[in-house]
Amino acid sequence: MKKLISLLLPVSLLLGGARVAPPLPQGADVWLFDCTYANGKLQPGGGYNVSSRKGYDDQPSFSEGGSYLVYTSEQADGQTDIMRFDPVLKLSRQLTSTAVSEYSPQYIAGNKFLAAVVVEKDSSQRIWRYHKITGESKVLIPKIYAVGYQCWFDASTVFLFQIGDPNMLVLANARNGNKRNCVTNPGRCMQTWKSPRKKLLLYTQMNEDSTWSVKALNKTGMAEPGFQPVKLPAGTQDFAVDAFNNLIAGQGSKLMSYNLITRDGWQEITDLRGIGFRKISRIAISRGGAVRLALVNTTE
Repeated sequence: MKKLISLLLPVSLLLGGARVAPPLPQGADVWLFDCTYANGKLQPGGGYNVSSRKGYDDQPSFSEGGSYLVYTSEQADGQTDIMRFDPVLKLSRQLTSTAVSEYSPQYIAGNKFLAAVVVEKDSSQRIWRYHKITGESKVLIPKIYAVGYQCWFDASTVFLFQIGDPNMLVLANARNGNKRNCVTNPGRCMQTWKSPRKKLLLYTQMNEDSTWSVKALNKTGMAEPGFQPVKLPAGTQDFAVDAFNNLIAGQGSKLMSYNLITRDGWQEITDLRGIGFRKISRIAISRGGAVRLALVNTTE
């Protein structure tokens, strides 16, 4: 049984204005921005590098309410562990220190438990659950293997990217282990969206021109009627969705926005090249409480 540990690490602040005119990628850093909104449009404020070190730091995700940010971090021995960052105290806490690798950390609804994809000693990849206080852990869905990524829809329902030939987007019940195949050859990015009518799962699929489009499933894993796919900016497959129905994605160093209601095209929010961004990849936005935006800057 794996346990959570608590090692406090001070973050090195690199302050800047967001509105400035196979092997793991070693140049991946997690940045955090405090944000506001103006007429329903995201306005990033000052940003800083949460990880600020050489190596791989990636896959950010917020707790409910945005009080904590968790992400994957490669250690000196080549294994990846889960880090938790407190935006108020500006401290990173190492949550796991194991002989195996943890990826894709996410809080389960209610914030009581944290889930992660664990590459076990026999190379099995399954979802493990950790209690946020006691550290007690267990395999959550024992019979589902080859999991690459996860997205929790509610406290018992999770969408999984399952590696195979072909790869599959799977809807699983964490309580009874039942699953159903939903989509063939999905992308790695999945996000929930509370649309004006219902809650949906947004995911990506590659187009014939090698770009990616965002599509939607309902809570039963069926395609949502009437949802028109949205093509992401060229060169990216990652996105997030905010409380104002905006898709947020990167295009190189530029942060872009697309409103799912007005559908008036992609619009540039800001260009982060001035603070060292080369390519924005994974994105997370907090929900509830202070508005925070996490971006992964890939520099190599």
